[in-house]
Amino acid sequence: MSVKRRDLIRYLEKNGFYLLRQGANHAIYKNETKIIPVKRHKQFDRITANEICLISLTLDGEGWVGVIFK
Repeated sequence: MSVKRRDLIRYLEKNGFYLLRQGANHAIYKNETKIIPVKRHKQFDRITANEICLISLTLDGEGWVGVIFK
């Protein structure tokens, strides 16, 4: 199963990330503490999408925030 790039971007933006800049091969998303490069592919395999989501997760008082693609 693959994940569409726009769904991954929506997930990041929903969790507080914003587009910092666009390079030749990656779009760079940032929140208060983390910077995540996202390749410019139309689709990602599930494993790559999950890795990006795990990087973006932050620990709050009740546990991990966010939903990982299945």
